[in-house]
Amino acid sequence: MLLGSRRKRMGSHFMFSLLMKKRKTEWTKIIQRARLEEFWKPSKRSVVCSMHFDDKYFYETKRGFRRLRKGAFPNKHLAMATTASELCIETSKNASPVQSNSEIGDVNISDLDYIFDTPKKAKLRSQLRSKKLICKTHVRRIKTLQQKNKRLVKKERIFKKCPNEFEK
Repeated sequence: MLLGSRRKRMGSHFMFSLLMKKRKTEWTKIIQRARLEEFWKPSKRSVVCSMHFDDKYFYETKRGFRRLRKGAFPNKHLAMATTASELCIETSKNASPVQSNSEIGDVNISDLDYIFDTPKKAKLRSQLRSKKLICKTHVRRIKTLQQKNKRLVKKERIFKKCPNEFEK
């Protein structure tokens, strides 16, 4: 799980808001590089789960709690998780070669925005999509009713012009 994903797996989660300022900026830079978003900023509720840290960065308290050491930085599974599966993919070994800009030039950047959405943003985006669909169906329904109304008005005018022919 990476920042903003739902906590469905067991493990510790470390909040950005509780970090010292220097450590927070360093963590933010690491995540920005991993997500390929230079302007990304963590929210108050952004967390990094324990699976993004090497085991050497943890220690156990007397009561059995797992804590992060002071110099710990997220370095494992830094590829952005998809919101559908919320899986972390290790980028070190099986990474495919990066495509050049000429090969992906026809892709619209706004089409790729949903990949980097937080679960909350993805939910809002799906709600917006469903509301737009409902609005579209309402507009279609209104249009068909207006056409039906025009046809009936036209028929009425025709019947008023020659009432004797239809009274047989």
